[in-house]
Amino acid sequence: MELYPLKVFLTVATERSFSRAGEKLLRTQPAISIAIQRLESDLKEKLIDRSGRELLLTDAGRVVLEYARRFQNLESDLENALRELRDNYAGRLAIGANESTSLYLIQHIEHYRRLFPKVKIQMRRTESSKVPSQLLDGELELGVISYDPNDDHLLSEVIYTDRLSFIVSPSHRFAHREEVSITELDMETFIAHNVLSPNREAVLREFQRYKVPLNMDVEMPTVETIRRLVQHNEGVAFVPRMCVDQEIKQGLLREIRVKELTLERKIRLVYPARRALSHAAKAFLDECFARSRSGKGSVSSVAVAGGGIIGLSIAWRLAQRGWKVTVFEKSSIGSEASWAAAGMLSPGGEVDSPSELASLAIESRRLYPQFVSELQESTKLAIDYQECGALDLAYNSEESEALESRAIRQAQLGIESKSVTAERVRAFWPRVRSEGLVAARFYPGDATVNPRDVVLALASACSALGVSVVQQHAVESAEITDKEVRVQTDEASSRYDALVIASGAWSDSIRVTGVPEIPSAEPVKGHLVGYQQPLQTCNTILRHGHTYVMQRANGLLIVGASAERVGFNREIIPSIAGSLAEQAGFLLPHLNETTPSETWIGFRPGSDRLHIGSWHSKRLYVAYGHLRNGVLLAPVTAERIAAEMSFLLSG
Repeated sequence: MELYPLKVFLTVATERSFSRAGEKLLRTQPAISIAIQRLESDLKEKLIDRSGRELLLTDAGRVVLEYARRFQNLESDLENALRELRDNYAGRLAIGANESTSLYLIQHIEHYRRLFPKVKIQMRRTESSKVPSQLLDGELELGVISYDPNDDHLLSEVIYTDRLSFIVSPSHRFAHREEVSITELDMETFIAHNVLSPNREAVLREFQRYKVPLNMDVEMPTVETIRRLVQHNEGVAFVPRMCVDQEIKQGLLREIRVKELTLERKIRLVYPARRALSHAAKAFLDECFARSRSGKGSVSSVAVAGGGIIGLSIAWRLAQRGWKVTVFEKSSIGSEASWAAAGMLSPGGEVDSPSELASLAIESRRLYPQFVSELQESTKLAIDYQECGALDLAYNSEESEALESRAIRQAQLGIESKSVTAERVRAFWPRVRSEGLVAARFYPGDATVNPRDVVLALASACSALGVSVVQQHAVESAEITDKEVRVQTDEASSRYDALVIASGAWSDSIRVTGVPEIPSAEPVKGHLVGYQQPLQTCNTILRHGHTYVMQRANGLLIVGASAERVGFNREIIPSIAGSLAEQAGFLLPHLNETTPSETWIGFRPGSDRLHIGSWHSKRLYVAYGHLRNGVLLAPVTAERIAAEMSFLLSG
């Protein structure tokens, strides 16, 4: 098949006329007709329905039209590549973005144009959802979107982290508030963009999750019109922060934090994985990646006291937002509670009534799959993460009644569980004690993760983003002022824009001045025992009373855990370890025939309550008091701290 008839067909289909196609191609109408007939003969398909007055494509014609457009783009790419070879980075670069993401590219385009003035940049405004297909069809070389395309044929990299801002007019009733609850927004008129997007869907999901009506009474075609209507107090809106940055700084709009919402927008540069990019496109990629990784324009610095899973998660998220981060760890990273923790991700085993902890636990569990996936993708390190569920067991009527009552309360929180008969337990969990079993419930949403794997991946991810990790040096004191934080370690004194205290049970050992006394912290010691067992010995978390059993991918079966308030006493108490082994043997009788292969202890970070957020200053943040939920709450803690710090210290 020759390419020329395909070009003729594309022109006829585009112009919807043989005569206009002839004029455009400088050919007679009979010549155009002959070219179409030759193409139909080669393909053995009718492409154009000539029976009516209007030119209509057949089903085969519509398929051929799609491929004809791809051929045209390939031809253009060929001409462009040859022109580049002749004229050193001449040619064109087609980039697709929607209204809001295109704003982020302005700084990159300005710098790129100074380096390569001969490249003609075509910035095509398109719906974000169409960018992936336009990249694969060859209509675009690069795209900018605010979601992960999840397509093996595309590569993407985060080049900027923005957030959705809740904006109101300076004359709005919320204008003098720093923060509102989502429950206060039920009567507000929201002005929304009329194009569906992942961000709009995320807002809808959050309002539905909190059972708050979202009144989108006005829909507009551009962010500019939304912004103007909000300025005139015609309603409120969620918009990308980058789109209203100047208006907020000038006082034309007010940004209000919504306590329950931390909606980030990760701006991604997307390009085909299996098609060679032009020199111009490669140079643009290099420019974007270099500037995003260097954090140019963001000189804010933050110190994080604590190198466990909480501190490193916070450091990672802050570094992604452009902060220059230094982590101080008194010993080795992840060597205390993070190393000792079993790694259960189990809202079903931790909460049964409405509370701040319940909300955070459920939210953080929801974040975990993406949290692990993002870490594995960016570091290429494996993380033992198992969506295994949990089985709660009852061996008398009192335990059974408590189990059922608890499940009813949890269902109101959205924690799913289902009753399992003793027969099913014997069938699917043959090693579990069935003698005397009265009731059981399965929690499909519970999971496990190896926190040691997570810490290693976090350390690698932090290193790749330029985070400095100082081990064997503790933060001893900090002086908080309006303009900075003076941090004193056991080695030196340094100045930072902000400090995060995430030192677990040791957090209150840091002397802090300039603000009210920080919350107290205390160690809650826990013993754990482990058995090296064949894989799949326990492929579900087992729970009975205060005892749990779970197995890691390496075969280590873990039983925990005690709770002792004995200070920082690291002594392993044989009687406590023996009690755990006895409980393990009760649940899995075959363990009575062996002994634990290892026993260890850890210090959970206790406090009067969970503390996540700023502490009487926009320059000091606390993240401790997680007790037995540090691993579970790491993603949401990092998101909350990073979002609040960026909000309070932006601009």
